[in-house]
Amino acid sequence: MPKALFFIVISFIICSCDWFGSTPTPTTDIIPDFVSTPKSYPLPANIANEASGVADSRSMPGNVWVQEDGDNPNLLHQFSHTGEYKGNIQMPFPNRDWEDISIGVGPETGKTYIYLAEIGDNNAAYNNQYYIYRFLEPQSLSEKVTNFDRIAFQYPDGSRDAECILLDPATKDIYIVTKREFNVRIYQLPYPQSTTEFQTAKFIQSIPYLIITSGGISTDGKEIVLRNYDALYYWHRKDGESIAATLSRNRDKLLPYTKEPQGEGFCFDKDNKGYFTNSERPDNSTETTYLYYYAKK
Repeated sequence: MPKALFFIVISFIICSCDWFGSTPTPTTDIIPDFVSTPKSYPLPANIANEASGVADSRSMPGNVWVQEDGDNPNLLHQFSHTGEYKGNIQMPFPNRDWEDISIGVGPETGKTYIYLAEIGDNNAAYNNQYYIYRFLEPQSLSEKVTNFDRIAFQYPDGSRDAECILLDPATKDIYIVTKREFNVRIYQLPYPQSTTEFQTAKFIQSIPYLIITSGGISTDGKEIVLRNYDALYYWHRKDGESIAATLSRNRDKLLPYTKEPQGEGFCFDKDNKGYFTNSERPDNSTETTYLYYYAKK
């Protein structure tokens, strides 16, 4: 979570102009449209106030998983699609600074996995050592998570602060997008990721975006979004195009977005019919936060 002054300055910069606002690359693909006014559901106060990610459940349809970032309990929270709090599951590993969550394919074919990304590092304090926890998605809130993989990695060029992971549903590769550079950096952990030793993430490229706080890839692999506090950047992946190639070109469009207090979460729904966003609640604020859902037209 950024310092208050840093957040104010960066928000001003992003809002003051279309940062690196080049014209999107034309495409012959049919790019979907989404409703401009989302469904909005208030979230209860004092539960997951520092939510920094969201993922649409496969095992319990109609619900989303939400995690909080550092200095919070190691709990995975669940809310219904209409904002009702359903409960939580305690994780068997610590929450040093969980910054994103993704859900999808994993080692066993036909099973769904949750990925919790412990990749935040505001002050470069973690000696270039980061973790992504992977485990089978629970089938109920009464189920305990006891088995998990810890994917430990470092960057080839020193410590980084990141809040976004992307899971390629076709290759099972994991991508990490950093946060604080003026041109954020993309790294790759190719599948199969080691679960027994530290590995060095592969630097892919820098792209002209700033303060990326989350993102997602649709379950069919055709749509990619990166978000920051003020915008949702959308790419429609062309046939045969890699994740890296897609993100190396100009975005195709900006998606509809209702400004949130400190928007940090994004995910496509499991059926590729729309997307969710969510937000942290600012410190000492009584402002209501919402789970937003934007459907495809």
